[in-house]
Amino acid sequence: MISEDVLQRGVSVLKRTITLRQPRQFRLPEKGEVISHGERNFYIGDKLGRGGFGGVYECSDDWGNPLVAKIILPHDRPYAHVRESWLA
Repeated sequence: MISEDVLQRGVSVLKRTITLRQPRQFRLPEKGEVISHGERNFYIGDKLGRGGFGGVYECSDDWGNPLVAKIILPHDRPYAHVRESWLA
C-alpha cells in the first residue's frame, strides 16, 4: 500500500510537470479576410453555404482566379483527426 506521504509527493510532482494548453478559438472567416498558405493568398468572398464539415466561400487568389474555399470546422478535435475524417 502507498503511504499518504508518497502519494502527496507524487501529486506534487504531477502538478509541477503537467501544463494544460488552452484550446485555440476557431471561427469561420468573414468576407474580405485573407487566408495565406505558403506563398499564396486567398481572398475570402461571400459565404455560399455551410454543412457538417464546415463553410463554403467564394474566394480568389493573387491572380484573380475565381475559386471556392471549404473551411473545415474542427469540432474540438485536433488537426490530425479533422484531416483524417475529411480524407476518409
